Amino acid sequence: MSMIWRGVCERHPKLRVGFLESGGGWIAPWLDRMDRHFDDQGFNDSGLKTRPSDLFRRNCWISFEPVERSLEVLAEYIGPHKILWVTDYPHRDGFFPGAADDQGPHGGRVARCSAPSSGRRRDRLLRAELSLAAISEA
Repeated sequence: MSMIWRGVCERHPKLRVGFLESGGGWIAPWLDRMDRHFDDQGFNDSGLKTRPSDLFRRNCWISFEPVERSLEVLAEYIGPHKILWVTDYPHRDGFFPGAADDQGPHGGRVARCSAPSSGRRRDRLLRAELSLAAISEA
C-alpha cells in the first residue's frame, strides 16, 4: 500500500502492479481507510492529488480465490476488470478441477465476476505483447 500512499502510482501512471498470492479480501478495507485519510486534510500527509482507490483502479490488479466470500463486494468497489481469480493449481490446497463451477458455494460469484475473462485481465496486467520468455528472464 506504500506504493500508492507514497505516490509511486501517481508519479508513474503507466505502472502496472499486481497483488498476487495473498487473497483479495483485504484490499477494500485498506483502500477505504486510505481514502478516508486522504479526504481528511488534517491527517493527509501523502501529498497525493488523486484518491488512493482511484490510483488502485488505474494501476493495480489483485488476485482472488474462488472461496473468498467478499468477491462481489470487491468487484463492486474496484471493478471486476481488476480482479484476477486463481485456482492455485497444481498445489494441494488448490481449487482444481471445478474452480469456476456454479455448483460450489461461491462458484456463482466467480461466474458473475469473471467477464471479461481473467486471462484478458492478466494480459492487460502483464502487457500481452511481452513474450513469456521475456517475463521469465526478468
